[in-house]
Amino acid sequence: MSSISSIAISGLNAATTRIANATSNIVNASSTNYTPTDVVAVSNDSGNVNLGVSTSVVPAATGQGVDLASQIVSLKEASSSYAVNAEVLKIEQKNEKALLDIKT
Repeated sequence: MSSISSIAISGLNAATTRIANATSNIVNASSTNYTPTDVVAVSNDSGNVNLGVSTSVVPAATGQGVDLASQIVSLKEASSSYAVNAEVLKIEQKNEKALLDIKT
């Protein structure tokens, strides 16, 4: 697997985590004693090689319940990120196929 694919797959995983987190926050917004959470993404840099990102879910820093507007924005951002990373994978596969066709 190429580093481009690895980075795109980590981006897909990060977007999936962000979508699940925002969805959970929205669904539980009216629950009593619910503590909203945020997703923190950290680069997996290894020297001069970027291997994508890792994510972790942490308690939200605000401590004031769920802000529905920011959660909807987070959903839209994560959805766009997912679509872009999926497109990167498609292009990478197309390029690999084209290279294999040239070699044969």
